[in-house]
Amino acid sequence: MTGGDDGVAVEFALSAEDYADFVRFAATGPRFRRRKILVRRLISVGAPPLVLSYVAFAYDVPPVIAGVPTLVLFVASGLVLGVFWTALFWLLGREANVLVARWRLRLKSYKEFLQPARIELSPDGLKRTDASGPALTGWPAVVEIAKNRQAIYAYISPIQAHIIPRRAFPNDAAFDCFAAKLAQYQETYGSRASGAR
Repeated sequence: MTGGDDGVAVEFALSAEDYADFVRFAATGPRFRRRKILVRRLISVGAPPLVLSYVAFAYDVPPVIAGVPTLVLFVASGLVLGVFWTALFWLLGREANVLVARWRLRLKSYKEFLQPARIELSPDGLKRTDASGPALTGWPAVVEIAKNRQAIYAYISPIQAHIIPRRAFPNDAAFDCFAAKLAQYQETYGSRASGAR
């Protein structure tokens, strides 16, 4: 990592595993997706018992089945079904996304992103330079900065981000310092540019 008065830069080359890690993280990580994910899970868990409760009241169902009140039986069954359904799709969905990402990488859909690259931070934005040339992302377009043990993610949409892997840094302190600097630039210059419109 290099630095100066005008900005901070880091150089690296991404791998297929970096993209797989991002897909896993993006499924649950960003703040702007957590609320939607929570709402969907609550609906998927709550819908089956509600539907079965409606069936118990709306149709000619015996009030007691095998010595258990029908409503209790239906609600309990619906909850079990809802939890199982939600857990199954959560597990399969994340891994399916990872498999699709790896398959696209094998088909060279993202070949250009696996080339050595340089990310530079400046008041103008986040600039990525690789073999195809430089590309500048202005700070207002960076909607969130997120981080886990594998990488720093500068999101430009709910499913797209600049990935800066941990191995690009000599130690955890440098990794954390770059993440803090990135968040500082995004907060300072992103909000300033948005407020100037």
